[in-house]
Amino acid sequence: MNVLSPQAMVPELPHALRLLGTRGAPGPSRHQTLQATIDWSYDLLSDDERRLFRRLAVFENGWTLDGCSAVCVESGSDRAQALNLLGSLVDKHLVSRTEDAEGNVHFGLLQTIRTFAFERLVESGELAESRRKHAAWCVALGEQAEAELDSPAQTTWMERLEQERGNLRAALEWARTSTEREAAELGLRLAATLWLFWDVRGHMQEGREPLNDLLSLPAAQGRTLSRARALLAAGWLGYVKGDVAEVERVMEESLAISRELGDAWCIARTLAVLGTTLAAYTNDSDRTVAVLQEALEIARPLKDTWSIGFALYNFWVLAMRAGRLDEAERVLEECRILSAATENPFCMACTVFRLGWVAGARGDHGRALELLRESLRLNWRLRNRRVVALCLEQLACLGGGSGGPGDQARLFGAAETLFEQLPDYTLPPQMLEAHERGAAGARNVLGEPAFSDAWMAGRMLAIDQAVSLGLGLSASRGEAGGGAVGRSRLTTRELGIVRLVAKGLTDQQVGNQLELSRHTVGNHMRGAFLRKQT
Repeated sequence: MNVLSPQAMVPELPHALRLLGTRGAPGPSRHQTLQATIDWSYDLLSDDERRLFRRLAVFENGWTLDGCSAVCVESGSDRAQALNLLGSLVDKHLVSRTEDAEGNVHFGLLQTIRTFAFERLVESGELAESRRKHAAWCVALGEQAEAELDSPAQTTWMERLEQERGNLRAALEWARTSTEREAAELGLRLAATLWLFWDVRGHMQEGREPLNDLLSLPAAQGRTLSRARALLAAGWLGYVKGDVAEVERVMEESLAISRELGDAWCIARTLAVLGTTLAAYTNDSDRTVAVLQEALEIARPLKDTWSIGFALYNFWVLAMRAGRLDEAERVLEECRILSAATENPFCMACTVFRLGWVAGARGDHGRALELLRESLRLNWRLRNRRVVALCLEQLACLGGGSGGPGDQARLFGAAETLFEQLPDYTLPPQMLEAHERGAAGARNVLGEPAFSDAWMAGRMLAIDQAVSLGLGLSASRGEAGGGAVGRSRLTTRELGIVRLVAKGLTDQQVGNQLELSRHTVGNHMRGAFLRKQT
């Protein structure tokens, strides 16, 4: 620090092993530099320990025992041997070990130690094979996660993918830059599995760039199912962005390949995503209906609940646009039954959100508020920033719940901040119209100065504070000229539960902590919502 500024030190970090420790009191040569210290420790390892240690450097942000066994251990080797070697490296303080509240163990290397290990990996000639095995492991992880996305384990797998996000990025980067024969295929397979994760966790741009690069590679131009499914993922990202032309382009190719290969699943999913885009961003009802009906006809025999759910969900869009509220509610109730059968949190949360919209259109303010808050709670558990923002926006359009125009303005501000953090997302036209009406109404009641102050206060809220405001669980600042509103009238038990929920805990996790059943926790939450509305 007495030589370089913090900014100037950044480009020098790759040389840190040789820079650190060269100035100071004399001592044994192995202690004179960090490089020498780690080198000395490395020399003390057995051959098997050295092999494992250097191969671990291929992981970008740590690993699990499963990852270690798949990537760093010779095929056919005993998993117990890998565990023993890893334990020895932990004991020697070369590998760090962390454990979460649920007992899941994660391992890692300090950056300076990883740099040293990576240099040894390059010297050994094992780098290419290690990167290929690392990418193959990421593909297996992504495909396993995708298989669990239509299940109660969806939230758990979202967290797992978030934990492995650095490794997933590294694998995609290797796939799009490597000259290895199978790199493009592995990259397409991995990218095809991550569409929902990128959307829900707000990593759209992080996913779109490597996916587009992979699809443009000469080695990725074959008419394969991997390409068709990667195009399908690109179509979903295009839908979220509102880019109809992009969706049309990639879906046309995906559909053509899928039909050539006779893959009914991919045909149904492609039609469902195309129909979703047409319903959201165009007025071509005839074409939209035809696409969605074909998707349903193919998906129902396959029991592909995602495609069925997408199609039904977008028949709701068409029905709402035509003012057919009974039909809109009917198809959403079918969606809710479908989601409940598989206990799919994402689909359930989105369906409840739309049911809240229908209730609002019917003028049933209390029911709309209850449903929108339930959707907000479900989406917050998933850390689904996009639909959390949509819930806050729709609650604001509804009038801000029990908090009045001040909370309405604050919710608009909070939603705006979240949408700004999702630059690839475009609000559907019908939501823009509702936004203008709701904001104008609050502005008229409050007056411009008070409205602007409340809006700005909402923009400054942390996301958990915004969720708490949307759920009606936080005390609101007073309306213009008035006292505080929305003061809590919850019981002590309800307060304890909602505070844990606001931290993102599931009903089951809350129940485990408070020694209550999951159903009892749910009943307390419903009681809290109803009490806040009266």
